[in-house]
Amino acid sequence: MNIPKTWVVLLALLLAAMAMVPMVSAEDNSQIATEITDKDIQAIFDSAYGSLPAFHDEKTKTVYLEEYVSPAQKAIDLMESKQYSKAQITAILEKNGYGWNPDTGACWKGTAPTDAEQSLINKIRGEDYSPFDREEESQKLLRHIDDWRQEYRQLKTVSGSTFYGVNDYMKPGQMVTSSSGTTQHVVTTHVGRRPNPSTECWTEAGVADSIADPQRRYFTYDNDEGGWSWHGNAGATTTKNYEIYVTSTLESAGYTYHIWIDGAWVRTGHLAYRENFVDQANEIWADGSNAFSSDPSISEFRDSTLYRSSGNVKWATNVATEFNHVGTAISESRVVSGNAYDWQMWIP
Repeated sequence: MNIPKTWVVLLALLLAAMAMVPMVSAEDNSQIATEITDKDIQAIFDSAYGSLPAFHDEKTKTVYLEEYVSPAQKAIDLMESKQYSKAQITAILEKNGYGWNPDTGACWKGTAPTDAEQSLINKIRGEDYSPFDREEESQKLLRHIDDWRQEYRQLKTVSGSTFYGVNDYMKPGQMVTSSSGTTQHVVTTHVGRRPNPSTECWTEAGVADSIADPQRRYFTYDNDEGGWSWHGNAGATTTKNYEIYVTSTLESAGYTYHIWIDGAWVRTGHLAYRENFVDQANEIWADGSNAFSSDPSISEFRDSTLYRSSGNVKWATNVATEFNHVGTAISESRVVSGNAYDWQMWIP
């Protein structure tokens, strides 16, 4: 068969060009991010360290929270408009300390747990864990933690169809952990509601410490979008503001929510409903028959505001509330101060 010389030359040039194109797999995110530089995208990350502005009235704040777009989302939108691939977007986000779920659009800023930390999280806060129900033996067996036990105290709204967020202040305390005592300690705020009896859907923000952690740290968690994320070291006596707000924006993955810690955005995801249960909880775990570690330092929630369509309300005796607990290791004091609960806890 005679092949014209022109075709031979063109074929050779094509093969040479293909050999020069680097084949970068989806796993080589660091290489992708290094190779791509875009001043407009980088400018978004460089200016992403602001916090929520001061608001003079409730209406102005609500409008702002409804229309809020996170730095990560701004960068994602810009990269998608420039036809960046999902692998490229993921790489650039990771390079700048962010993560996202390409399937749902959820995004966050923070670091992922180490393998050791994640292993402990999976053991005691796995897929069958529920923040809203008492720990039942069936749940423990499903999660293979029949030799572990949990105790907690919880304030929970009776209504799951009224409130679409919370703004509270929390101090974690020392959160003492030990391999022979308390193995994990979490002080946190949950927002969520099951779309059906067998499906969990919630997010949370707080402080956690465990025997696998170097020290207590701020965290957020979403049970089906992105999992656990760390947001820096937490001081035992430092009180910070935690804000979880579920917007009226309904997307295919659910209602969009945002989380801020001390005014700094850390997470955006989705919940099945706009109106949800809200709870504040102090949770401890121990191995076998080990006694929980003594911790006389104070964990405290105070000055909490619940968001609702009929006007925001301070969380106090005027809000129908369940006061739940399992076990007696955690002591408490609960009073109303400044029109809201001041809830303090410690372990004698």
